Order: sequence, then C-alpha cells, then structure tokens
Amino acid sequence: MGTYADESLNQSTILDDLVGTIQYDDPSKERFKKSQNQKLRLSFLHKMYEEEREASVTILSTRHSIKIDSKYSIPFGSERVHFDTKESMIDYHLTVANCIGFSTLLPNVESAHCFAFDLNLKTPHISFKGKHAMLGFDPTGCMLKIGTCNNEDVFLAMVPNTFLRGTIEPSPQRCSTASSIMSARHYRQVVMMFAHFLAEIPTRAYYNLVPVYRLDLNAPKPDFAKITNIMYVSLSFSL
Repeated sequence: MGTYADESLNQSTILDDLVGTIQYDDPSKERFKKSQNQKLRLSFLHKMYEEEREASVTILSTRHSIKIDSKYSIPFGSERVHFDTKESMIDYHLTVANCIGFSTLLPNVESAHCFAFDLNLKTPHISFKGKHAMLGFDPTGCMLKIGTCNNEDVFLAMVPNTFLRGTIEPSPQRCSTASSIMSARHYRQVVMMFAHFLAEIPTRAYYNLVPVYRLDLNAPKPDFAKITNIMYVSLSFSL
C-alpha cells in the first residue's frame, strides 16, 4: 500500500502538496468560491466530449452543479443494474482497527475461500508510508510489517492507550518525516509475543525451546533459533 525507502522521490515533499500543508494566498480561489453556481446538464457535457471541443476546459474556471438528464438515469426498481465485485478499481485502501487484535483482517462472511493471511516477521526494515493515511495516531517508531492478507500489506501498530480509549485527538494525514520503523529492542519483543501466542495453537508446528523472555533484547544480533522456530516455519491462514 505504501511507498518504500528505496524509491527515489522524496515522499514527504509529495505528501505536503497532496494534503495541503503548504499554505499560501491565492485570490483566484476566493473569486471562484464567490462566483455563482450554475446548473450544467450532463447531456451537454456528453455532447462536448463527443465533439472533442477544446473550449470545454474553460468550464473549469467557473462553478457548476451537474443536472442529470432523465435519459441518463435508471428508475428505482427497474432491475437494470448489475453489480460485479470480482474486480476492484480502488486506487487506495486503508483499514485501521478500532480494537486490539487482528479481527479487522477477517472477512464479514461465514465462509471465504479466497481469504489468506501470510505471516512474515522478517521485514522489520520496511516502513509505513501511506500517502493519505489518517491513522488517528502518530506512527513514528511503532509500525511493523507482519505480512500480507489478500495481497495487501499488513502492519502491526503499537498504539498508545489513549487511542484505544478514544481520548486522543485524531491526527490528520501524516506529514512527519520521522521513521515508523520499530527499534531493534521493540521489534524483538513483538517477535517473542508472536512466538508465545503461536506456540499455544495445538494444531500448528510452532514451539518454543525455552521461555520467550530469555531472548536478549540488547544483543548485537538476535538469536531467535535458540528460543523458537517461528522464524523458520512458514505460516499461512485461510478460511
């Protein structure tokens, strides 16, 4: 979903332009807002499109509201509308959970044969950089990519308790250039948390050799193999 660190463009600069953090006075905007709103028929726009009129761009300089002609509308209950959801044309999709856990990944149906979640705890270097992400909290230093679900990236976020209680002021789109990547110590704690939970599943081949709290969080390199096997056994859930 987000852009990664190996891309050449400066994403913070692009984000500034997208969310309007650069403020400046523009008299033309005020004139546009104060201009009279005129009705414009959809049939007229259709005709301009078919005739490829170059002057059609001048319409953008004044305010209009679109009036849909009767021939372009379908009466309710006519049974002439068909929805096909096999293909998605959504350019950007972000889901933020409102509670602890991964329930937001589950489909809202009793059976979903196409559902799949692939856990991958080996990419702590990937940062979250959603261009239009309105998370409701500051993601600095608290995001970890943990895999993919139906070809979408899944990030685990360690959010403050104030966010879960709903007492924190919602934050706007992210404009900070600070990294969302967890510290090495924090990342190892999260891995051990998963090791503890997965070892409790009786039908899976995950186990811990010793208690997870024995992992040295400050060692130069983590030696996960001495604690657990979850980093070396693939994990995929499906319904």
